[in-house]
Amino acid sequence: MKFNKKIEIDLLDFIRAGKFGCLKPGMTKKEILQSFSPPEDWMHYENNDIPNNNEDCFKSKIWRYGNFELHFYDNDELWMVFNDYLGEINGGKYLKITPWIFCKRKVPSIIDLIKALIKEQIDFEVKRNDIIDQITIKILNSGVEISSEDDIGKLSPNKIKISAIMKYFYKEK
Repeated sequence: MKFNKKIEIDLLDFIRAGKFGCLKPGMTKKEILQSFSPPEDWMHYENNDIPNNNEDCFKSKIWRYGNFELHFYDNDELWMVFNDYLGEINGGKYLKITPWIFCKRKVPSIIDLIKALIKEQIDFEVKRNDIIDQITIKILNSGVEISSEDDIGKLSPNKIKISAIMKYFYKEK
């Protein structure tokens, strides 16, 4: 399928409601190609080999759209949308991204994010993972998670930067 118009993705809508275009939990690659767009790039997770023909994209566990990634369970069902390039948000050829607070080349701090969430009246919880020394903010309504860099140690909250945004799509049974 050929797409003449970019798919619009608003990161505030993604954070608030978990909406990332028309993607739904458990969608297959075939379903995504029928209603979303083909990937620009993809990789085989086992060996980080980047194939270069369209047939190989069906064998891949990760499809890329700019620096957004769709991850697939058992190579077919969508289980996560992920981006860890928050200072360089890029939707590539197929996605038009409205970046919300990620619009500058400066990655927001945890404090900047919390202030923005409060301003938008978005409910969230903050968790600290002591094993990898990281903070995760989980949006209660959407399930979107935004995590800090690892090894934050005793950094001031103003200095702790956001490193990734993700949404897990668990298939409803």
